[in-house]
Amino acid sequence: MPATVRSWLKLPHDTVTTSFHSAAVDGGLSLLMLAHQVPLMKAARATRLADSEDPAIQALLETPAASQLIESQTRPRRLNDTIVTSTRCLRSALAQTLYQSVDGHGLVAASLVPQQHLWVSSGTPVLSGSAYVGAVKFRGNLMATALHKSRGRQLSSGCDCCLQTVTGAHLAGVS
Repeated sequence: MPATVRSWLKLPHDTVTTSFHSAAVDGGLSLLMLAHQVPLMKAARATRLADSEDPAIQALLETPAASQLIESQTRPRRLNDTIVTSTRCLRSALAQTLYQSVDGHGLVAASLVPQQHLWVSSGTPVLSGSAYVGAVKFRGNLMATALHKSRGRQLSSGCDCCLQTVTGAHLAGVS
């Protein structure tokens, strides 16, 4: 899925996948990370079954197959070095991974003003398709700046006018 979204939004090939899966208020696009979300859903369902007071469910849970299944469903999973036990924990791990990347570093304070991210997932008619793509690129520090183009190569990343490194913030006049 990241490859498809990357092509739709015309993002660079080195865009980190956590920028797709992180919550919009954390600087991502809020796309579900099914590899982690589905096991969390299964674990929640297994926990609800184990907490059931229904005698038929309790009898079923006493079988070895059911015990083994519930144990396998409730086993903690990892995302990088973080043990993911809940959706909240998954969101936090995705956000931290995004913030540790070069492109996501500037989004650390993004969640302080959650309303500023409503446009990402609201489907607002105010932005055209190309404007949305441009806004996603700018927000995620994924613009084709001289700094971005020079990664791994011996290219100049300086501004022609002031010789500062050309980043998204420099283009916006913030730095």
